Amino acid sequence: MKLAIRALCGHGQVTRHMLRIGRRHVGIAHTRLGSQRSFSSQVASLREMTGGEVIFNMLVEHGVDTVFGYSGGAVLPLIDAFHGKNIKWITSSHEQCSGHSAAAYAKSTGKFGVAIVTSGPGLTNLVTPMQDALTDGVPMVIFSGQVPTGAMGTDAFQECPATEITRSCTKWNYVCLDFNQLPWAVNEAFRIACSGRPGPCHIDLPKDIVSMKAKVPDAIFRKASTASADAPPMLDTGAVQKAADLINKSKRPILYVGQGPAAQRPSSGD
Repeated sequence: MKLAIRALCGHGQVTRHMLRIGRRHVGIAHTRLGSQRSFSSQVASLREMTGGEVIFNMLVEHGVDTVFGYSGGAVLPLIDAFHGKNIKWITSSHEQCSGHSAAAYAKSTGKFGVAIVTSGPGLTNLVTPMQDALTDGVPMVIFSGQVPTGAMGTDAFQECPATEITRSCTKWNYVCLDFNQLPWAVNEAFRIACSGRPGPCHIDLPKDIVSMKAKVPDAIFRKASTASADAPPMLDTGAVQKAADLINKSKRPILYVGQGPAAQRPSSGD
């Protein structure tokens, strides 16, 4: 009788042990299922986009609401991204008009002037507006189309050394040869264009980079810090004092100033 009771007790302990193991495995299964669901939700946040769509979304992050431009084959994949979207596209009759319009827009609104043109003559027609913006301290971001990366350096149709041409009339220029560098390049252009003394920045876009598609995480679409990396300007305090004395001694002073003071846009209380 005692042996039978012991056997039954042992059987009950085994049963309880098996039940505990079962619950543990069920818990592990739920944990794995939860992690799989979490991973699936992370994958779902990826969106297939063209390079042109990536640039468009970066412009939205920087608050751009108006873009000036003139179309051309090398830049069509970027222009297509604007169709039916919330950024206003204004077509000019000539690239030079687009550049001067973007500069005037920046001066009158205090926002960035953005212009988009095609490769070759499309870009060279913007040299005068870019030089004007550089000398007048106007924040502009210029995007130009370029032949595909595989055709660069072969004198392909409407190919020109864009960044070499714009190096002397921009604060910063860059040819983007990697799809993954597009968000960084746009952020950098906007940061430099408004840091220190404002001015134009230029990004050259090979056609295969802006037309290719890839899965892009939503997390990349964020505006980078625009904190200035420029060194503060050195002031000649003697010259400042001399100017102050002349103003204080004058009866009817006339001030002839450039775009810089106007760009500061002081508040009504200043």
